[in-house]
Amino acid sequence: MTGHQDNTHGLIMYLARHTTPPSLILEHA
Repeated sequence: MTGHQDNTHGLIMYLARHTTPPSLILEHA
């Protein structure tokens, strides 16, 4: 369960890094 959650979070962050400005990523994280 946790592994799947981490994988999903990683995928979201990966997509976010390629679709939103770095400043937005830092602010969200």
